[in-house]
Amino acid sequence: MKKAFAHQRSEGRVCGICMEVVLAKPVRSDRRFGILSNCDHCFCLACIRKWRSSAHSTKRIIRACPLCRAISYIVIPSEVWLSEKSEKDELLESYKGNLSAKPCKYFDEGRGTCPFSDSCLYRHAFPDGTLSKATPRLTYNSDGLTKPVGTTTLWDFLEEREERVWTAPEPSEGYWDDDDNHEEGSLCGGGATN
Repeated sequence: MKKAFAHQRSEGRVCGICMEVVLAKPVRSDRRFGILSNCDHCFCLACIRKWRSSAHSTKRIIRACPLCRAISYIVIPSEVWLSEKSEKDELLESYKGNLSAKPCKYFDEGRGTCPFSDSCLYRHAFPDGTLSKATPRLTYNSDGLTKPVGTTTLWDFLEEREERVWTAPEPSEGYWDDDDNHEEGSLCGGGATN
């Protein structure tokens, strides 16, 4: 009965990005909602995931609702629309429970290292089934003392990876070392003289 009411509430709900009725989308797999934990705006899962994967925006914008800018760290896929906080909390716990049963591809049964440490929602287990204990990541400061590294979230990781894209400067910018031509300005830096 509860599920029937939830489905009825979902009818006619329009995605705030594509402006289509979510449950009326032509492709069945597209008829899912992307629930944000900290706002009540309606989005289809595909649209909100696309919004959050935008490489041209900052972390704060990506994590924010496109309409009200409320920050939500996780998008929860759902077959029905939920707006009540208690329903969202229940769905979030269920979603986290489902993810924690799946093995983390970065941890790889102890053969790898997960960049998300204790903030990862996936299972960190060794081949014998024992769970890994979350160990704080440490770094050395300028005084040689260790200090904990702040937790890394998936969005931090993706944003850092996108920022590493490097484009080569144009030869006219003076950064090329041309061994065949040793005229003034041809060496790295552009200002070498004899």
